[in-house]
Amino acid sequence: MSFRLKTILGIALIEALLLTILIVSGLHYLRSSNEQQLLQRANTTAKLVATMTGDSVVAVDLATLDVLVEQTLRNPDIVYLRIRNNKGASLSEGGEPQSLAEDFQSDLTIEDTKNDNRLDVSAPIVVAKKPFGQVEIGISTARLEATLSNALKWMAGIAISEMVLVALLGIVLGTYLTHQLQKIQYGAKKVASGDFGHQIPIKGKDELADTALSFNRMSQSLKEYARIAEDARRRAEAGRELAESTLHDALNSMRDGVLIVSGDNKVALANSAYRQMYSLEEIDLDNLETIVSSQMKYHTGYAEHFVQERLAKLQDPSSHPRWESHLNNDRHLLVAQHPMSRGGVVVVETDVTELYEALEENKKLQLELMQKHKTEALGTLAGGIAHEINTPIQFISSNVTFLAESLSDIFDMIEGVEAQDMTSIEEFQKYFKQQQDYSDWKFIKEEVPGALAEMSKGSQHIQKLISDFKQFAAPISENNELVDLVKAIETTLDIGKSKWKEHAEIKLNAPDIMPLIPCKISQINQVIHSLISNAVHAIEDGSDDRPGEITVRIDTTKTDVLIEIHDNGCGIAVEHQSHIFDTLFTTKDPGRGTGNGLALCKTIIERNHNGKLTFESFINKGTKFKISLPIASDASNSDANTFAKAS
Repeated sequence: MSFRLKTILGIALIEALLLTILIVSGLHYLRSSNEQQLLQRANTTAKLVATMTGDSVVAVDLATLDVLVEQTLRNPDIVYLRIRNNKGASLSEGGEPQSLAEDFQSDLTIEDTKNDNRLDVSAPIVVAKKPFGQVEIGISTARLEATLSNALKWMAGIAISEMVLVALLGIVLGTYLTHQLQKIQYGAKKVASGDFGHQIPIKGKDELADTALSFNRMSQSLKEYARIAEDARRRAEAGRELAESTLHDALNSMRDGVLIVSGDNKVALANSAYRQMYSLEEIDLDNLETIVSSQMKYHTGYAEHFVQERLAKLQDPSSHPRWESHLNNDRHLLVAQHPMSRGGVVVVETDVTELYEALEENKKLQLELMQKHKTEALGTLAGGIAHEINTPIQFISSNVTFLAESLSDIFDMIEGVEAQDMTSIEEFQKYFKQQQDYSDWKFIKEEVPGALAEMSKGSQHIQKLISDFKQFAAPISENNELVDLVKAIETTLDIGKSKWKEHAEIKLNAPDIMPLIPCKISQINQVIHSLISNAVHAIEDGSDDRPGEITVRIDTTKTDVLIEIHDNGCGIAVEHQSHIFDTLFTTKDPGRGTGNGLALCKTIIERNHNGKLTFESFINKGTKFKISLPIASDASNSDANTFAKAS
């Protein structure tokens, strides 16, 4: 529906509404005024007839009453007329017989006449203030209804004529008013179709003219903006082509293989290095599944579901950010992928064969270094263990001599008894008493059990030292095993007790119940031994004479085991604290430290066990080393993570 038609219809509707209100209100006024006049005229007529017939009714002059009735009925609106005396008897009547035959019932309003279209009224006949009867008269309402019907037709005709006239004028006015709008509409369509800068003619100085002027300015501005946008698009297109060319050149110059996959699993780009890795020059690069299938022949140790597994990883880069691939030509690749913001993934495959070989060599060197440190520690501990074993050996040797002498006396006594020819108990008791005094039998009986107990205790101590030493000296394992960490630390402390007890008192605080921890026990023992040895050295280097104290505290959380080794030694200087984990860094005198101990501890805890090694130190107050080990085995400690840390 056009704006002009809307304008015309709107004006017509408004006009129709106003005319309807006018007609309704006019008819209402006309009806109410005519009805009121009809009521007044009927009552006036009834009263006038009652006054004219008063004397005739008193004199019972029926002839005069008939004449008056006849003259009154000449009025065309009067349907009937009846004159009654005060007893209700009809003295004279005339008019429509059917109306006279009906019972008289006075009408108070015009609404009461709807049934018979007749207004029935009455008036009393009063002479000298005394009633002598009443006049009953019926007046037709047909003229009133005809008048109102004619008025309705006349007013409706006028309204229709006026609406037609208004419609014609509305068409003329709407055409005039919308002429400028049509031009604006035409211009808007031209601009919408891309004809920026289109101008429309302007006539007049009204609001529509101002709108047309604003449209022309807007169209001209759009033309300028379109020109600027087109220039920017051309520059952006040229820049994009340059950027794409530069990006392609940069990616193709990389040694790493790069594969870019769009959100719909279509291959957007594969650089030269990636193609060379898998010989993809003659393969459809748009098909990701084809590319993945072609890679299977280069990988070792994969089952038939390799393609589905590889595609699943590419479709979920957040869960599989990196993994390692081993190629059958002795190459090792580190695959890393990152999701793009608009969908898809960027895959980077790095050839880490050299790094892998270097790491393998580094592992060997690390094991050699660990074995060297362990050998040095064992050599240092050997003297202490020899001293620890020498003491029980000495008193075992002394007790063996004592037992040999005691047994010799006992054997001599037995031989003497066998040589005597005794025939009675009294002779045996006399001889035994003589021999008891001779061999100090009472002393032998008291001392032999104690000597045997000391020998048993000494042998058990030697067995424990040898068992602890064998456990501490066990070959370095590369596999985790479930270990009672408290027992392992107790073994390490027992092994070094002979060396450390002269300088410090070592206390172990551990919970009664500890979970088994997955770790490489020989490496953990080496870390504890190194940290305790450093603590002893720090106590030896202290400037005061306070007794040395080393506290080893073990605690657990939901996820980790915490080990704290706290000494009251000299502490670590602030300028040295940032370097103590550096390889070959040491503050000890030559021959006392190599600078590899703490660096090796850091490697064992953090790289080999995914734990954490930190410390706090204050000059002349002591140092606290803190070790955190995960309770659960961490499956993520893979070669791929090792590559990531090394790179």
